[in-house]
Amino acid sequence: MDLKQLCDEGSFRRDLYYRLNVFPIEIPPLRERPDDVLVLANYFLQVYNQKNGKNLGGFTRQAVAALSRHSWPGNVRELENCIERCVVMSKGPFVDADALPPTVLA
Repeated sequence: MDLKQLCDEGSFRRDLYYRLNVFPIEIPPLRERPDDVLVLANYFLQVYNQKNGKNLGGFTRQAVAALSRHSWPGNVRELENCIERCVVMSKGPFVDADALPPTVLA
């Protein structure tokens, strides 16, 4: 998303653009960084294990395969929400594919 272009079109506030544009950082979307998916998934697993008083030990092969196949159109926030759901929904010692949202399994 090009915020400068959105400013020029009048759909993004110019003052906010200049406030945010002090030091621009470009990070490719998660779909372009497939190696980061499992690193981030494991991080979020630790976070939500702790928040929910659980001790899930990781992901099954099926869950890893599904996480790796998904294109993550919602980027890192979609992945985080997915892992939070997995922690809440998982019944066994590991996150299995059946705990993943249907959109990730499609």
